[in-house]
Amino acid sequence: MRQQVLQVVEGRWEQVLEHVFSLAAYLPRREFGVVVAGELDRAHQETLSRLGVRWVAVEMGGRRAQVQQLRRLIESLEARVVHAHGMRAGHLVVKTAGECLPVPVKVYTAHELSGFESGAFSLPPLRRAAYRRMLAGMDAVIALSQRDRQALGALAPKAVGQVEVVPPGVDTRRVRHLTDPGYKKAKLGLGLNSAVVGAVVDLQPRSGVETLLEAAAVVNDELPNVEFAIVGDGPLDQHYRLMAHRLKLTGATVFLGRRHDLPEVLATLNVAVVASEAGGGVQTALQALSLEIPVVAVDTGGLREVLGDVEGATLVPPGDAQAMAGAIRQALEYVPERSGPSRRGLVTATGLMLTEREMLVSTEMYDLDQPGAAPEERTLEAGSVGQRVAQEYSVGKMVRRTVHLYRRLLAAAGY
Repeated sequence: MRQQVLQVVEGRWEQVLEHVFSLAAYLPRREFGVVVAGELDRAHQETLSRLGVRWVAVEMGGRRAQVQQLRRLIESLEARVVHAHGMRAGHLVVKTAGECLPVPVKVYTAHELSGFESGAFSLPPLRRAAYRRMLAGMDAVIALSQRDRQALGALAPKAVGQVEVVPPGVDTRRVRHLTDPGYKKAKLGLGLNSAVVGAVVDLQPRSGVETLLEAAAVVNDELPNVEFAIVGDGPLDQHYRLMAHRLKLTGATVFLGRRHDLPEVLATLNVAVVASEAGGGVQTALQALSLEIPVVAVDTGGLREVLGDVEGATLVPPGDAQAMAGAIRQALEYVPERSGPSRRGLVTATGLMLTEREMLVSTEMYDLDQPGAAPEERTLEAGSVGQRVAQEYSVGKMVRRTVHLYRRLLAAAGY
């Protein structure tokens, strides 16, 4: 019998939503019906509709009205699996599921465990105790890495026995190369003749943005034509804008705010910086590497576990701006090893092949908008770095491991 799965997600982190969208889109439809419920704005709703996934807008929180709304949804769908993403979603699911008959299987993905002093580790004592109770109310908890599983053991020892490690997957249908990155750069307000170093961050305390801006100031003093694009929002948005101004980065830093087209934004970058694991940092790194964009990432447990041996990824100590700046400079010169020409080169009107590094240090100007001068994309070669990353961390593997967990829990519950 086809089982109904309800994915409940809070809308704080765009990369977590990307993770949920991929999971919902690829669950085998003959076995599972799927609905995504949560803090979904119009762009998220349109994305889910394009993916053929049903959705319901639901507010997060523990108020009685929200609990009753989710209970009615679970019962009307006859959902047998309720999968929560994010702490507020998890608390709401635990409160609601106990009132449902029959009681659904409850699964929680601990996205917030990733990062340096982030997520659950920064909670005050009373909220940490509530977090432990929420985990105890779940039938299974998914960690994104072995490091996260160990962290969960330190935070909530009683929950370790129910933890499954399921690394995030790269959805190649959504993470795609741009056929005209120059056009997208212009739409984003980025310089066509600049190398772009970008980061997807949550503008919160301990998010690594201060280190990134300090590193940007070092790079900006040494190399011309480098722009820094910061994607994300949060309560410290104005603080970091003022910091960029004090560091004389006003003309070299673009704050893009929250974006609903992260796969396309990533494809415009020359270097991706992962300043924190929190909010989907591992997934951002994998998406960039699948596009053969070099990655500079902070050396925290989950990122080291995934990226330690991957070509094109450099790990730097958290809080070390000089090390990050040096890694960014090296990454701007990075060219993946292969027998053919670099895919990330651009072809000018005269047919001259320019790599990003050559464009960066060149004193000549190339008008990429003139006829015949639009960037031409190089396709990935078999066995390339991007292809290996996409295969090793494919969305198919993530979905298969999650489906295996669903089946086991449903069988144990007698469904």
